[in-house]
Amino acid sequence: MLYGATGVTPADRFRRHTLDLEICAMSDYLGTQLRILLASDLTDRAVLAFDRAVQLAISQQAHLTILHAIRDDLIKDVGEIVYGAAHEALQNQVADARARGATDADMKVVLAAHYDAAIIAESRQDRAHLIVLGSHRERPLRDAVLGATMERVLRFGDRSILVVKTSPTGSYSDILVAVDFSVPARDALEFAIRLFPRGRFHVLNACPNVLGDTASEWFVSPETVARKHEAQLEVIVQAVAHHMRQELSGADFTLTPVVDHGHPAEAAKRQIARIRPDLVVVGTHGHTGWRHATVGSVAESFLAWMPCDVLAVRQMHAEGGGRLSTLT
Repeated sequence: MLYGATGVTPADRFRRHTLDLEICAMSDYLGTQLRILLASDLTDRAVLAFDRAVQLAISQQAHLTILHAIRDDLIKDVGEIVYGAAHEALQNQVADARARGATDADMKVVLAAHYDAAIIAESRQDRAHLIVLGSHRERPLRDAVLGATMERVLRFGDRSILVVKTSPTGSYSDILVAVDFSVPARDALEFAIRLFPRGRFHVLNACPNVLGDTASEWFVSPETVARKHEAQLEVIVQAVAHHMRQELSGADFTLTPVVDHGHPAEAAKRQIARIRPDLVVVGTHGHTGWRHATVGSVAESFLAWMPCDVLAVRQMHAEGGGRLSTLT
């Protein structure tokens, strides 16, 4: 779609929103300690998520809660054995986290009918800003019917989610951020910069290979559409860079705009193959292709097919705090 007919481009709306610091989905973070909830199923896959969560807790001086949910329909004797083993395992993980330097760490074991419901409930009770999950085991039939836990937590929860698929070797360096000129996409980019203020960010916008919405736009060449997207993306990148460098003293990030063509998911695949990022970041409340690519399909999730870690940023309503302060 071309936006020139209205006289107000997405970049114009974006620029005004960026300057109005009182109207921001991240306003509940300012001056508060980052709170991380690690939802662990205590499998081998969860070890990667544990390592990443501990690393984040150390680098951000964050509070870390390690959560494990047990089915509430186990017979009494079995339930007691499972609960005791899980409690001991989590105590060991807390001790390990503290020994590594994540000194503000605790744990919790809960009984629940549904794992995703337990994670969502605990994230709200703990006032977590970020949920960390390991990559789920592939079970096509079950997931097609119910959806993977991470997808249900993202769909029905209201916290950002980091899905860990690779072994942490350090802080994320090459980061691909998908944007669609929406405010939630801007929020996702700023959230990621606050978490990783020394990252190399590749800011991707997918330029659609479709006709415009009005007759006057049908005669615009694909090259003109691409140039318009490039110009709008450049405005966004410059505005975010300026704003975040003012907010984050000592930040050493870079922002590189990237325009690709076609469906957002296909554009992301091409750029992932080209850039080979450590992390892909998406906002989940946009009103265009990224939202559908991220949470629209259960059987073939945008989260599931990515080969790297994924940070899905949700907008949060104010809870009496402020905006996330400088993270170094």
